[in-house]
Amino acid sequence: PDEPKVKKPNFESNSRLTIVKNKANARNNPLTPL
Repeated sequence: PDEPKVKKPNFESNSRLTIVKNKANARNNPLTPL
């Protein structure tokens, strides 16, 4: 699990990483919605 003190100040960069990961996962798995 993510540590809260890491999660809070880096919220924006974590959100961008999540979007990138979601796009990568969707590319690998056609059943995953964008």
